[in-house]
Amino acid sequence: MIAGCASAPISVSARSDSDISQMTPAHGDLARAANHLDETARELGWIADESAMQAAMRWVGMGGDTDDAEPSHSDAGIARYLDAHDIDALHDAALVTTLSVELRQAYALASDVDAAAQALVAVQSGASRNALSRSLGHAETALTQTRDTLALFDTVIAALPADTDGDQLAALNVDRDLLAGRADALRQRADELAQLRRDFQAPAGLS
Repeated sequence: MIAGCASAPISVSARSDSDISQMTPAHGDLARAANHLDETARELGWIADESAMQAAMRWVGMGGDTDDAEPSHSDAGIARYLDAHDIDALHDAALVTTLSVELRQAYALASDVDAAAQALVAVQSGASRNALSRSLGHAETALTQTRDTLALFDTVIAALPADTDGDQLAALNVDRDLLAGRADALRQRADELAQLRRDFQAPAGLS
């Protein structure tokens, strides 16, 4: 019952190499790009690295001994991000540099997913409806994770100390806007894949 009361994006990182090898090259490229985004986002604390069951347990207060360690920040997302980088507090000089590097990294990873999805839409053949469904799932998961990553970076940037260098802050906001634009592109790509799946016509004799 607990697992049913909470939802979480399906992890694409569990997709096996054998599954990917059975796809067309275009499907495989999208799967690999989405997997890379997923793995990096979890490793670097952009998104929560937890299963649907863990999320549900945390939601109902059954997450275990969460009070044993003092969090690095009252905001769970900021605390997760700081802890993933061994940064003690928001005033740490390394934080702005880390944000700058990783905003661009997130943009590059989301761009790879977008490019792979565009290539798949352009092919529009050599796939099954099931393969298109899997690829649509990859694109939608990447979209969700990119939006969650953007929200995390927005929260961290907004919480930076008031004496943060103005030029550095302006540069962060430029990179942030680029990532937001890429999230919008992924939404469009997911819509295109959904339309491609709706319009798909299986070759005669195939189910």
